[in-house]
Amino acid sequence: MITVQNNQSGFNLGGINASGQVPEIAGNYGLIDRDTPREAYFKRSLETGEELELVFSDEFNTDGRTFYPGDDPYWEAVDLWYWGTNNLEWYDPGQVFTKDGAMHIKLEKVDDPSTNHNQTYKGGMVQTWNKFCFTGGLIEAAVRLPGEPSKGGLWPALWTLGNLGRAGYGATLEGLWPYSYDSCDVGTLPNQTYPDKQTPIDALRNGDKYNNGLLSFLPGQRLSACTCPGESHPGPIRKNGQYVGRAAPEIDIFEAQVDKGKGQISQSAQWAPFNAAYKWTQNFDTYKFYDNPEMETKFNPYEGGAYQQAVSGVVYTNQSCYELSGGCYAVYGFEYKPGFDDAYLTWINNDKRSWTIYGRGLEGDTLTEIGPRSISQEPMYIIANLGISPGFGVISEDLIFPTTMSFDWIRVYQPPSKKQISCDPKEFPTAKYIETYKEAYSNPEIMTWTEQFKQPWPKNIPQESPVPGLFVNTDPSQPPPVGSRAIPNFGPAWKTAYDKAKAKIAKFSLEEKVNVTTGVGWMNGRCVGNIASVPIDYDSENPEHRDRGFPGLCLEDSPLGVRFADFVTAFPAGVNAAASWNRRLMRLRGLYMGEQFKGKGVHIALGPMMNLARIPQAGRNWEGFGSDPFLSGEAAYETVLGLQQGGTQACAKHLVNNEQEHKRSFSSSEVDDRTQHEVYMHPFLRSIMAGATSIMCSYNLINGTYACENDRILNEIVKSEYGYQGYVMSDWGAQHSTMSAVTGLDMSMPGDITFSSGTSYWGPTLVEFVRNGTIPESRVDDMATRILAGYYLTHQDSPSFPPVSFDAFHPDHEDVNDHTDVQTDDHERLVRDLGSASVVLLKNERGALPLGGNSVNGDKAERSIVLVGNGAGPGRIGPNQFDDRGGSDGILAMGWGSGTANFTYLITPLDAIQRRARRQRTSVSWMLEDFNLPRASNMARFHSAALVFISSDSGEEYIRVDENIGDRKNLTAWHGGDALVQAVAAQNNNTIVVVNSVGQLDIEAWVDHENVTAIIWAGLQGNEAGNSIADVLYGEWNPSGRLPYTIARRVEDYNVPIVKGNEAPFEILRIDYDEGLEIDYRHFDAKNITPRYEFGFGLSYTTFNYTNLSINKIQGGGGFDDDLIGAWERGEATPQTPGISRAFWLHRPAYEVSFDVTNTGGVSGGDIPQVYLHLPASARAPPSLLKGFTNVELRPGQARRVTITLSRYDLSVWDVVAQGWKKGDSLGEGEGQVEVSVGRSSRDFKLRGVVPL
Repeated sequence: MITVQNNQSGFNLGGINASGQVPEIAGNYGLIDRDTPREAYFKRSLETGEELELVFSDEFNTDGRTFYPGDDPYWEAVDLWYWGTNNLEWYDPGQVFTKDGAMHIKLEKVDDPSTNHNQTYKGGMVQTWNKFCFTGGLIEAAVRLPGEPSKGGLWPALWTLGNLGRAGYGATLEGLWPYSYDSCDVGTLPNQTYPDKQTPIDALRNGDKYNNGLLSFLPGQRLSACTCPGESHPGPIRKNGQYVGRAAPEIDIFEAQVDKGKGQISQSAQWAPFNAAYKWTQNFDTYKFYDNPEMETKFNPYEGGAYQQAVSGVVYTNQSCYELSGGCYAVYGFEYKPGFDDAYLTWINNDKRSWTIYGRGLEGDTLTEIGPRSISQEPMYIIANLGISPGFGVISEDLIFPTTMSFDWIRVYQPPSKKQISCDPKEFPTAKYIETYKEAYSNPEIMTWTEQFKQPWPKNIPQESPVPGLFVNTDPSQPPPVGSRAIPNFGPAWKTAYDKAKAKIAKFSLEEKVNVTTGVGWMNGRCVGNIASVPIDYDSENPEHRDRGFPGLCLEDSPLGVRFADFVTAFPAGVNAAASWNRRLMRLRGLYMGEQFKGKGVHIALGPMMNLARIPQAGRNWEGFGSDPFLSGEAAYETVLGLQQGGTQACAKHLVNNEQEHKRSFSSSEVDDRTQHEVYMHPFLRSIMAGATSIMCSYNLINGTYACENDRILNEIVKSEYGYQGYVMSDWGAQHSTMSAVTGLDMSMPGDITFSSGTSYWGPTLVEFVRNGTIPESRVDDMATRILAGYYLTHQDSPSFPPVSFDAFHPDHEDVNDHTDVQTDDHERLVRDLGSASVVLLKNERGALPLGGNSVNGDKAERSIVLVGNGAGPGRIGPNQFDDRGGSDGILAMGWGSGTANFTYLITPLDAIQRRARRQRTSVSWMLEDFNLPRASNMARFHSAALVFISSDSGEEYIRVDENIGDRKNLTAWHGGDALVQAVAAQNNNTIVVVNSVGQLDIEAWVDHENVTAIIWAGLQGNEAGNSIADVLYGEWNPSGRLPYTIARRVEDYNVPIVKGNEAPFEILRIDYDEGLEIDYRHFDAKNITPRYEFGFGLSYTTFNYTNLSINKIQGGGGFDDDLIGAWERGEATPQTPGISRAFWLHRPAYEVSFDVTNTGGVSGGDIPQVYLHLPASARAPPSLLKGFTNVELRPGQARRVTITLSRYDLSVWDVVAQGWKKGDSLGEGEGQVEVSVGRSSRDFKLRGVVPL
């Protein structure tokens, strides 16, 4: 039969379809299949009741149809890997066929992935792209879903897409999917960022949690309404000369999934992420759920992310209409009217309406400065596919293959007066554009429009930014996104908080104000620290007295999770956050911890900890962020922003120079002023810039004066030079006098002089000092105001703030422990991801890693592996067998002391590796003893790989473990780890060492052993430690961690040991910081010592190349601070004014360092470009100083332009005489250039240039 078509037909392109075939087919159908029953030729509209006419149908009654290119006039099956969603199958045209009156798509597991494009599964995707399209109307399909309704992991879908984007052909989709937009505003631009790099504030703070609130990561609408005249655009053009905005919108008929053991589908439409918090307008006028109890229609909890915003409902399916459960067919579909306000989109499930969205729900959003979106006006084509991907859901291990999704028929109806079944309608043409760029539409290997297809992005008419500058007024609950150049201005929020605090304090008596500053004493409350409440005076006749109540404050450890509580998450330690070098994960870690602390009713989380790892053996290094002030400062900044966004006050600790546990309360750190400013105080400055409400002063003395009464540190630097508006609390028992109130201390913790002593330096004593005039009451007012201001700044006065739901000291008291579960799936995923991202691959020879047969080394899965060492498995009596984790047994996932949390669960490497090995039919053996070397040696034989797990632990000085009193005695692996590695390596030529350590180790005994093929440095990964390790071992996470400290070849190469001596209990031990600025890699560089592994080092399963460095000054001027900038550029020091060290002009971006990074390897992976400054000799600075880093994720062959900014502060040094910051080339008599190196570590420099000062 020959069917003649025109430009308004299903064959759409002059009678020849996209396969180049004349529309002639042996069979019995044209656009309408002749097998379609006559009673199906008309249907009533679900919304208007008007009669709709059948315009397309396929009954699939002709057996033996195939869908290779050219086989069929309407359908074509693709031959590609759907890389965009990380699918595990190859789409093969042979998997789609007709038989027994239905079209089938088969998914099967292949025995040899090498015969299937290295994919484990073979599935099918069939489309009508560029052959049959429709605009408006009703589409229905009778479908039998694959498998069983109770088993998840399959990804069956039936959906539609705008014809300008071809599914599976990435370049055609970039900048078109999932837009449906016809406005000329910020919504068309990359990341919703104007050309001057400003972003609507509600696009910065209400977006994707996993992208730190940034609403959109899209590259911009490629074919926008703002496209400049003459640029490449399919049209049409309006009478005013403006283009119609064009794109490839998506409407899903269904994606099938499993919920609570029942079959369920999501029915969605995807839009670009435009609405603040992805909340489209939801009210009775914008959507409707239909009364079908069996469906249980509800909104999908997934509302969107930085790449798409979903308008999505989920409904339960007919549980009998599955391949292995009843075998019936159910009818799914949608009806829609294209357009804006009066448009609608109604979904169908099991032949009934499930829910409707109306166009008015997609109105413009003034918060994000975007216009309304339309329900698609583009010509839409049909796609059906059956695949499998871990990105869609957990894959059940007992799925049965092969499995098949079947279609009895597919039909499309439209109003007789509004038939539109062309892929190239004149209102929304596509043919010419597709022909122009036909290579992108025919080659799925071209994944990106600009980088791979080498086509320019059409220019847009410039849009003016309404956002005034980079200094953005910020509330802690809505911080700038990660990577934003915006500097948060918390000033207005602090003013509001201070106004509230002052008004409240004015109603308190002196005793009540003092009580706000003084803890109730150790173990006298439900938290480790407690500020008593101020009761409401209900009996007072004065209305103001009835408003004087204050609920008190709960302060709780720790920097990695809620201590002394159940049903909480043990997050990766601070040192792992630093090892990730990933700001987004740092921020999320803070946010999720903040949510958990708040969920338990905690007001102040006692973290983050930001002491520098000056001494490799120091006990609490693992709580902090490594040994570099810049890296530590950035991690502290992101953590504070995250914690307070989560609703919990952050506490930056320990201020300052608390760098060893030995005699921490009876030692004086002797530190010069420049070193203090440039090294140890920097993370605290960044915490203050992040809005930290509290700072904890440390146990030690600083230059002869205790930290908690050190006027120089607390008043002169923190409160004056840094302009700090929060409060300073003592570490527990670190207060030493009543007069500390005058020298800068604001809160005494836990309140008593010694634990449970019943006496206090403050409390009644402070009241007496005020009454006798020794301490002015105005100072107490300031102390109490600062404390309450932190409470108000973080909105803890909200009625929704939960009460304390646990008792830290009486966990078994059921009357006070509510056992509130604050864990979420997002928290668990973050712990696993951060644990993986923080793994540092130190060595990988002979393709040892990844395991399991992979695209990296092309090998088949190992036949057998053996795990050796106690650290591979669980502790003998559970993960919480030691109080405050003060012991070492099983996988080491945190150190010991107050910086810990209980494990609700702990995944061991043995658990995780066995799960993967079972899937790959690998034999797994284990020997979980550290000291049985003969057995370890014997077990190592005859296995494809031997994994040896070693560790090293440390913590706080109040716990002694194997004679390690907080600080480590030495840097050797615990439990004879070196001998264990050597014993195994002597018998197995593929020995892989996994190190869980609090910090550096001496690994020289085995690092160069020819049979030690790989080393992964895992750190302390929290709950999900085993999964994180296994993800890296098996290549599911390409390692991107970098060392946050240096690993030396000789212990003697470290320049700072634990200081001993003067062991009399109360004698003060002097600790000289003679190394000055030269800590860690700075020392190795200055003394020309070659380390084993340098700071910033880490390998990957792929390789990267760096090219095309440019360093430019960011132009700007005409501001109130031009005189200050000019003075700085002339080499003058910053003036001595309050808050000068965090002045906006000093910290805003001043220079751009730009370069290209290319993935030159064979697999996708992430790299950490690092920027180091080299100051002239006159600056008397270390040879290299880290001043910037970022993350870049790249596919094989992909290149990306990376820009890292430098501020004037980054380029400054502290002038001790002038007491200000000076340009780095202007200190002393000499002059010279400031150079920049870009590279992959502190020694692996790829590019070098000069800053144009």
